[in-house]
Amino acid sequence: MAADGRVLYRWRGVPTHKNMGGATERPTADHVWGRVASALAGGEHGVDAPLDDAPPLDSTGVPWPIFASLLIANGWFLNARGFESARRVALAGVRLLGFVGAWVAAFVWLPTLPVAVALGGWVAYIVPKVRWVGRQFQNVEGVSV
Repeated sequence: MAADGRVLYRWRGVPTHKNMGGATERPTADHVWGRVASALAGGEHGVDAPLDDAPPLDSTGVPWPIFASLLIANGWFLNARGFESARRVALAGVRLLGFVGAWVAAFVWLPTLPVAVALGGWVAYIVPKVRWVGRQFQNVEGVSV
């Protein structure tokens, strides 16, 4: 916002599964800065910036099943846990690969029925937590679109 109170740049993002609750798919910094600079160059008596409907985006979202799996991996496969840094995302990816590998190894080297029962129990435990996370990322009540 400029000193005179006018809006220099306007964009609207709607939190969805596709953009991980609004964490991705945002306008690029260069694009926003260019628009702000041109609005400032317009003088102090300009009008508010129009809504930017199709800005270039910084990244695309991660498919929801992969993102939800990484959240669960970050919570040590017991709960979903958010990421404090990019390093935590990478660590969750490594954990996820190890987790899947451990289940594959268990099915290969251990009796199938007990492993299947254990996996079924974990799935029954984790599915409500993943569904809760999904509802939280889609919680857009009160957001005007």
